[in-house]
Parts: sequence; C-alpha cells; structure tokens
Amino acid sequence: MEKGIQIQLATLNDIEELAQFARKAFTAAYEEEMGKDAVQNHLEIELTDDKFSTMMNMDAFYLAIYNSKLAGFAQIGSVDLSYHDYLINFDPNGVEIRRLYVLSKYQNQGIGSMLIEKSTSDPLVKQARNIYLTTWESNYGAQELYERHGFEKVGQFPEYDENGELNGYEYILAKSNRQPS
Repeated sequence: MEKGIQIQLATLNDIEELAQFARKAFTAAYEEEMGKDAVQNHLEIELTDDKFSTMMNMDAFYLAIYNSKLAGFAQIGSVDLSYHDYLINFDPNGVEIRRLYVLSKYQNQGIGSMLIEKSTSDPLVKQARNIYLTTWESNYGAQELYERHGFEKVGQFPEYDENGELNGYEYILAKSNRQPS
C-alpha cells in the first residue's frame, strides 16, 4: 500500500475533515476501554473543529492520503511543558509528535511509519535535540511502532476521568535527535 500513499502538509481548508477524522479515530481506538461518556467528553473538549483551527495556527499537520481519502495524520509542535513534572531529563526546547492517528483499516501497512518519518524530517523537528510523544499504556501496537523508530519510554503521567477516578496512564516516549546546528 505504501506506494499509493501521499504525505502532504495540511492547510486551513483541511480543518473540518481533519477534526472529523480525529474524532472517528479516537472513538474507534478508545471507546471500549474508556467508555462512551469519557470519550464523548474528550471529543467535545479536545477534538472540535475550533480546537483544530487553533492548533493549526501553532502546529504542523501531515496528512496521509490514500485513494483521495484521509487515512491518517500526524501533528507536531513544541513540547508540552507539563512533561517536566514527570521526567528527570526533560528538554523544554524539544518538539512533540502530539497526535499520530491512522484508521484501523489502514494500520500495519506502513502509514504510521511514513508519518513518523515525514514528521521527523520537518525543519522544526530537525532542529530539536529531543522528540517526545505520548501513547496510552494499553496501546501496544503504537508502542511497538514508536520503538521501531527509536523512541523509548522515559516517563508516564496519570489520566483521570471527570469524577477524579484514575483512568490509566499515558506513557511519555522520547528519542534523541541530532544536535541542532
């Protein structure tokens, strides 16, 4: 399938499709584990069209297009400074792959790898010493993908539901990058 995939930088015209895709991918990945209410709450806060519009002004989004359809995307930007609370050797000048979503029907076909490779070749990322990302503790497929690309677990932080109950942990993974010029 890799030959039919095109990776391209998203534009403002892609916001609605991108947000809709993110909601669909997030729901498919986490609804069973987190529950419908927790997922719906996340969608209404973190994955709205307005939120994507704001994020598009700060971050770069790479889209994986297959047969004129969005199959996945990666979002990159400055690292979340709150990671400092969970890491010993935190680099506040690092960058983060904030999201990497691939619809399940396109997984295990090289799209995630293509998005990681494109993201890590982005000029912002190439200038950083460290690249960070997070993944849910039970997302074993994503963890394996990231490990194949040189990411290692360096920390974790708890995720709580709206009632203050522990939902689980987000793992923080990092990869050293070449030294900035």
